[in-house]
Amino acid sequence: MALFRYYPVLGGFYRQRQPPATSGQFIVWYFWLFGALVVSLALSLVVPRKWADRIPQSWIWIASAALVVAILVYERRWFY
Repeated sequence: MALFRYYPVLGGFYRQRQPPATSGQFIVWYFWLFGALVVSLALSLVVPRKWADRIPQSWIWIASAALVVAILVYERRWFY
């Protein structure tokens, strides 16, 4: 599902899955960071300042917490 993966054993980013026998485990953390950057930049350019000022700060915290939960659910295979 990730657009790219980082393989510490190989020391590089790859779009295709590499054979686990020679490459080891991959990390998608960098993809999550890149995705968050892209979405944040897109929203900051699209949403007018007046609309952003109307959003209560508590909603921003709730949305952030919901995104963290969604990521944990998606990545649960690493935690259980």
